[in-house]
Amino acid sequence: MSLIINQIMRLGSIILVILQYSTVDVFHIGVFKLGQIFEDFGCLSTNVMCGTNMVFYKIEEDDTSQLSGKCLQRCSCLDTKYLEINGKCVQKELLYELVNDSECRLVGSSCGENMVLQIFSKFNESCVDICVCAKNFMENDIGCVQCDWDEDNHDDNDGDNNDNISSTTTSYPSMPPYRLGQRVFDAVCSLRDQSCGNNMIFETIRYSKHAFCTQKCVCDRNSEEKNGECVITNNSECAKNRKKTLENRNKVEIRYIRAGKSRLNEIFHEIECMLERHSCGPNMELVAIGLSPGNKDSKCIMQCQCAYGFIEANGRCSKIIKNIDKRINCMRGKCILNEVVQDVSCSLKGQFCGRNMRFVLIKQSVVRQHYISIGNCVVQCKCDKEYIERNGKCIREQGKTTKTKNICLLENGCETGMTVHDEGCHLTGKKCGNNMIFKVVNSTVRNETYSIYCTQRCSCINSNFIYSERNSGCEQQSTTVSSPTTTSHNIITVGMHDFEMYIGKEYNIGEEISDLGCRLRNRLCGINKKFIVVGEYAAEHDPTIRGCIERCSCIMAGPGGCMQNF
Repeated sequence: MSLIINQIMRLGSIILVILQYSTVDVFHIGVFKLGQIFEDFGCLSTNVMCGTNMVFYKIEEDDTSQLSGKCLQRCSCLDTKYLEINGKCVQKELLYELVNDSECRLVGSSCGENMVLQIFSKFNESCVDICVCAKNFMENDIGCVQCDWDEDNHDDNDGDNNDNISSTTTSYPSMPPYRLGQRVFDAVCSLRDQSCGNNMIFETIRYSKHAFCTQKCVCDRNSEEKNGECVITNNSECAKNRKKTLENRNKVEIRYIRAGKSRLNEIFHEIECMLERHSCGPNMELVAIGLSPGNKDSKCIMQCQCAYGFIEANGRCSKIIKNIDKRINCMRGKCILNEVVQDVSCSLKGQFCGRNMRFVLIKQSVVRQHYISIGNCVVQCKCDKEYIERNGKCIREQGKTTKTKNICLLENGCETGMTVHDEGCHLTGKKCGNNMIFKVVNSTVRNETYSIYCTQRCSCINSNFIYSERNSGCEQQSTTVSSPTTTSHNIITVGMHDFEMYIGKEYNIGEEISDLGCRLRNRLCGINKKFIVVGEYAAEHDPTIRGCIERCSCIMAGPGGCMQNF
């Protein structure tokens, strides 16, 4: 039997289709919109496709019509496996299935019968949502069923009063279910007591001193194993354990955090540290700062702190540095005065950050990553001791001298050959006794922050002087008059660096050293390797003297090492 369309008339939102009988299948011209309704004379369009995953369903039938029955047909989703979302029929997600949500618009939307989408993870403005049971529903063998909370409604009501925050995300998303008895490797030992299926939790069966565990999926404390499943021993299908009760008591607090309305440095107590690193406000995140003593379930003390790359200023978290190139330059000793830097390992305190400048610690905290505590600091580039800020630069304070300058002077001069550690290489060319000056034995860079330091040796001014025990210093070898003064440039020329020590050593690829005078440029640093200049600086004791940061590099790079240049 078929139908021939004789007339199509639009009456408001209802399409009138006059149909006649024929001997072919039902066919409609065009595609209908989801939710569109029309009058079907003969009621022959029922279950006929009207779009992608859409069919006509009869919503009203008129038996009084003179024709052979008249129906109102609605273009609806194919069956209960599909949901009407934004004018389309979208297939329902399975429980615990993850869904990409580009602008986090689907959060709170239905994803199945008694199921809603919640945020599983979030990055910038994009979310990954997870399909979980809705509020007051819990998972069982057939899906999500209504819970009976009669046993402890008083626990739930404690947090419901004065709750003005949306309750679409009242519990933290769980992970996909595992099999009873299944063992999993847990790299950071964070799964203990977390749900792994219906009435099942993870139990640690092996712990390593290197902070990884083997977890086993077992029945929780309110269930027992029957025929390979965990069955609740209590008569109530929705009986909750102590952990669930605590979760309900803290649900308002958790929603408060997720709404991003926490105050900076506000303290929270949270179960299992599940919200660690979760955003708690603009440029802020939750950091675990300790454990609650004597309470196994509510064990995590969290604080809302500035996120990485931000610093507290006037009660808010402001971005520390905008450009990664600027940060790298600062780490290489080219900071702007008063520049602030995030120091993850807390290793920059006291390090050189510019001419007459050093990093000063302004904030320090400890970030707990499960069983490991990691230092997290914020440092600022400030004028070094005995220097003052003037016009954006650090100049020596009048009447002050450096500590290193007085090392030997306080003891009426150094002995010939005495070596001194000189942070910043300030002593080069300075007098250290009778006809004696400091000369650089070697210099290098500390911790890749370009904090330069030298080993200085108290030596005779030049080759025209020799050590004299008589005057506890050096005296001239002959009557030949020599220049009483020696410039810093002469010092570099006359034995500043022990070249034999430098060029005779085998260096690793990528190893960097400070070369005052830039004399190692293009010299060999090993087999098929040479020094190249990656940075320059001015000597602090004499700005006219240039220094280089030299890096040991392949003359010709090849797979797995340096190739011979034929």
